[in-house]
Amino acid sequence: AFSFLCNLLNKNKTVNDTTDISQNIWEKFFNDDNISKYVLRRVSDNKYQFLHKSCREYYAAQKIVIDIISWKPSMIGDINNINNQQFQQQFEVYAHQLIINRKLLNDEMGVIQFIADRIHDNKSIFINLKSRLLGIIECSKNNSKVSIAATILNAARVSMNNRSWDKINIPYAILDYAFLEGTSPKEAILDNVSLLRACLSYTDFTIASVNQVNFGEYCYLKGHSGNVNSVRFSPDGRKIVSGSKDKTIRLWDLSSGKQIQSLKCHTNYVCFVHFSHDGNMIASGSGDKTIQLWDASSGKQIQSLKGHSDFVISVQFLPNDSMIVSGSCDNTIRLWDVSSGKQLQSLEGHTNHVNSVQFSSNGNIIVSSSDDHTIRLYDISVDSSLVHFSVDGETSLLHPHNERKCLRKCIWQGGVQKTVLSLRGSTWKDAKGLTLLQLSVVEQYGGSF
Repeated sequence: AFSFLCNLLNKNKTVNDTTDISQNIWEKFFNDDNISKYVLRRVSDNKYQFLHKSCREYYAAQKIVIDIISWKPSMIGDINNINNQQFQQQFEVYAHQLIINRKLLNDEMGVIQFIADRIHDNKSIFINLKSRLLGIIECSKNNSKVSIAATILNAARVSMNNRSWDKINIPYAILDYAFLEGTSPKEAILDNVSLLRACLSYTDFTIASVNQVNFGEYCYLKGHSGNVNSVRFSPDGRKIVSGSKDKTIRLWDLSSGKQIQSLKCHTNYVCFVHFSHDGNMIASGSGDKTIQLWDASSGKQIQSLKGHSDFVISVQFLPNDSMIVSGSCDNTIRLWDVSSGKQLQSLEGHTNHVNSVQFSSNGNIIVSSSDDHTIRLYDISVDSSLVHFSVDGETSLLHPHNERKCLRKCIWQGGVQKTVLSLRGSTWKDAKGLTLLQLSVVEQYGGSF
């Protein structure tokens, strides 16, 4: 605390060690505005004691507060006639000289709390302290020096809702539990700010620098002009891709909240977006009946896959990224070769819109869900539907030669779904209702539950 005060006032003086100790060597330090008189008190002749840390914090806080509230604008004539704009312009010119801007005081919470307490002090001398601190935050837009004004206001539990704080510069501010609902810090520098459990509803962090920010809730990314239908993280967790009703795909940097790319090609809604497993490509499905492949780094279009006759509402890459599967409102599932853009297979069987498609982890099986109330599994190596699970009724093995192959993979899923499974004349009940025949069949094929 002693060194902090010395740096704060920049008036520290040292004592000549060769001076006779019988002399009152500290006397001279009480004759001017020397730092020593703030941290020492006389107890008797030539005897002094260092003040308790809380006292030193109080004197430091008092110095900062007086420095802020004692400033007056220079005005020829009646000072009461100065308007708010003129006041702020003059204050902005002077603000960088304030003591509060000389040192980041995050490790001196005692000083911060003393200043925060003055905000709610009923004495008339402190009436302008809150507005001056808010003014310092406004001035930070054109001031590279770091201050603790925002931290002090938050320590005093001052609401900072609905503030227009575009381009403010408040790195390292401590805004835990702050009230920032509806506030706009667009393009602001918020690096290393702490926002733990802060109220951030409708807070606009568009293009704000938020490196190493500790969010209570994450910022929201604003840029789309229509409903956002699909979002995905990149495999490394550093980016987000989004698809919207505004017909664009947008790529965002998670650490800064900045938009990296806006990809435009689709002529109708973007229904679904997905990163390749290596993070190098993005696939998008659209209401224009196409699937577009994009280079995630450059934003350039790689392929345009055409074949569906209705909205493409689900796409996914094969685990090795060599193929794409898509599901459409034309009731079909289609497989595509990534390198050539050619359609490899069209899988039919659903009688209504295909809402979702996904590869198994080994890439051999596709599972799909549909508005026809069914889930279907396809073995893409033989181009056949292995099994379909009906929400309402029968679940059947459509190809007997695939029975053993799909039994271990599918029968238990049917049990979880609690559907009815037709298997060699036995009736599937539920996960707890295996019949002896079913159990013997499973054991025969080496399966287990």
